[in-house]
Amino acid sequence: MAGKRREKLVNTLTTGEVAGIFGVSPGTIRRWCRQGKLRTCGTGPRGARRFRRGDVAVVYLERAIQKYLKDLSQR
Repeated sequence: MAGKRREKLVNTLTTGEVAGIFGVSPGTIRRWCRQGKLRTCGTGPRGARRFRRGDVAVVYLERAIQKYLKDLSQR
């Protein structure tokens, strides 16, 4: 059972790690969760939010595409 839990934690990210990826504060990540912009996949050993790497990648790419299109339209 511990092996499965360890595997699950390896495939997830913490709030701080996700904040680092997006270059925002952990508070912003928690707000995005409340707003439904970013989905959590449960909690870690001490009740902290956990995020699937794939879910974070999708949101990151969506934001990058939106920024690109906005920059493109302002030319």
